[in-house]
Amino acid sequence: MIALITKSGSQIIIDSFTCAKLGTIKKAEIDMTPYTGKHVRVWLDLSGVYSLDPKSGHYWQIAEFDVPEKQYRERDTGVIDNEGEAVMAREALPLDLSTTNIAVWELPA
Repeated sequence: MIALITKSGSQIIIDSFTCAKLGTIKKAEIDMTPYTGKHVRVWLDLSGVYSLDPKSGHYWQIAEFDVPEKQYRERDTGVIDNEGEAVMAREALPLDLSTTNIAVWELPA
């Protein structure tokens, strides 16, 4: 069995499932914004809670993927500098996981 993981904007959504050792694992929505530009592994702890902490002991790895780097766009501020050039502002775009490939591992029985 493989967990169903979907993406919505900056979040991954892991559907609920049942495993013999831990019982029913609740659906989880995890915002990946704090992990921008990082390689992430998602684990299931013995308490039935998902963890992204690479330093903790875990029961089972659920998924692994690279969170995209922060993207920016430049926009004209409407201001002209002393040299007659338009002053541009750099704006961060919201994280979008839509093109991220997520490797999903078999779940425990």
